[in-house]
Amino acid sequence: MVNYQGYTVMTGFLTGNLLNKDLRIDLVHSTKKYELLCKLALSSRFPGAQIIVEPIYSEPHERLPQGLKTLVVDHKKRIVPELEKKVDELLRLIQAKRHWVVSKFKRS
Repeated sequence: MVNYQGYTVMTGFLTGNLLNKDLRIDLVHSTKKYELLCKLALSSRFPGAQIIVEPIYSEPHERLPQGLKTLVVDHKKRIVPELEKKVDELLRLIQAKRHWVVSKFKRS
């Protein structure tokens, strides 16, 4: 397994893009869970790297056509585009699986 010591993986997401206008979703808890799942997955995929995932809080009507720019720099401070693509692919998978969604309604 490759050690990414000295690498930095930076990414973020606009909560308006993440949640749409679904009023059944708990915005705060879903955002925190999504951020945590992203950090865990990135830490597992890039062991040793510094992982930064920043949510940008917005309303669903403040959607952007695409996510925020991902940046991966190596230990020599060079940008690594092929790893940026891998990060974006992993985040798309996490978002699509929707394990991060927390309902506003409690189930009995």
